[in-house]
Amino acid sequence: MYDIDFIITRLNRVIRRKPNLHWHNSRLYYESEYNMVIVLGGKAKYIINSEEIYLKKNDVIIFPPGIVRAGYTDKSDPWEFITINFNLELNEDGKEFFDKKYLLFNNIGTNIHDKFLNIAYLWEGKNPLFAVKCKALISDILYELIRSFLPHSKMPRSEELEAVRTYIQANFREKLSIEALAERMELSVSYFRKLFTRAYGQSPQQYIISLRINTAYDLLESGEANVSEAAILSGFEDIYYFSTLFKKQTGLSPSQVLHTNNKGV
Repeated sequence: MYDIDFIITRLNRVIRRKPNLHWHNSRLYYESEYNMVIVLGGKAKYIINSEEIYLKKNDVIIFPPGIVRAGYTDKSDPWEFITINFNLELNEDGKEFFDKKYLLFNNIGTNIHDKFLNIAYLWEGKNPLFAVKCKALISDILYELIRSFLPHSKMPRSEELEAVRTYIQANFREKLSIEALAERMELSVSYFRKLFTRAYGQSPQQYIISLRINTAYDLLESGEANVSEAAILSGFEDIYYFSTLFKKQTGLSPSQVLHTNNKGV
């Protein structure tokens, strides 16, 4: 399962183009910038080598640095579009995800469409902190687009699965029964467990445990809790069970994390 992370290190330009039946560019190329385009209306096509990519209203395409392509509007229905150029710093999973000739997202929703319009408006106005807000909106757009590629988005009843996962995140410190979680989706326990595991790479119980262990680790590492307190605050009632699971998942005992990261405090 992807663990993608990225930082937008620089926002270089945002351009909104009105329909123009003469628009074309026979050689588009950016050496170090990502280029993200949304079609606001009309139609167009890009050509990479001999591959033709057709775009229509509400399609979004992202090109990584170094990709040479040509672009042409449809003269019978000239496109209107917003193009955004930016630099990204990526972790390894991020590099793997973006390491393609292009990423195409068809028929994106109103939420993403409106964020593109907001970015163009902010860029044109250049009021104080406009770049900060633009970067935040681009991060939101990338989050939504990447999320649509992940396995759980293509699963049966993916929205309900995501709602259950959100519920678990909000309540993992409490007693959660797999039976009750399955009931929320009106599924049998076995089918719920199967869907959840396929979507997120962990069973529901494993996911709950990982949330608790991660929380306990943060508490111990920060020095805000001793071992017993970290166990209770992260949802464990049995400190011995907690210690066993903690070492199994992290390779360290809770006391090792507490002492290693709080020397001299």
